[in-house]
Amino acid sequence: MVFCGHCEDIYRRVYWNNRGKKKYVWRCVSRVLKKNSGIDCPARTIEETVLHEAVVTAVNDAFAQKNTVIPLLKQNIEEVINDDLEEKIKDIDKQLAELQIELINVSGDELAVERLGTEIVDLREERQDILTAAAERKDLQLRMQELIDFLDEQHTAITEYSETLTRRLVEKVTILDEKIVVTLKSGMEMEVEA
Repeated sequence: MVFCGHCEDIYRRVYWNNRGKKKYVWRCVSRVLKKNSGIDCPARTIEETVLHEAVVTAVNDAFAQKNTVIPLLKQNIEEVINDDLEEKIKDIDKQLAELQIELINVSGDELAVERLGTEIVDLREERQDILTAAAERKDLQLRMQELIDFLDEQHTAITEYSETLTRRLVEKVTILDEKIVVTLKSGMEMEVEA
């Protein structure tokens, strides 16, 4: 869930004992394991409290913009719903039925059978790609709706970090040199100076 803005590897939670001060920090795995990975990532180490504060700030920023964000999310959901994927599936199914009838009619001609067989395989792959895209869009639609529901339910800004809330709303966190980018599951990106 936490990624490096330099090498795009994951960050890992580490218990750090630095000059007698014990605390949890997050460090890029490539940097921690640079002897094994061969990558000398310059990513910074970030204290867990700073990471948590950035997530809280990002969620609160989204909450502060809810009057703008909710209509945009609803519009995006409408666009996903009104997509013509079902029509495309019906069209492909019709083409497949026609090709299968044609395949039966030319069963003695090997070249025609091969050509039709290739077309059928191609159409089935296209149909599967459309079904996959439809499932991904449905998932995105659900994530957007979850964010809308959260923003509607919230009446005040959150004051402390919650792991449950983070897992519900946050897709990923990217640590950069001077800022943290929190990507919400709806696709919204919130930049936090940290």
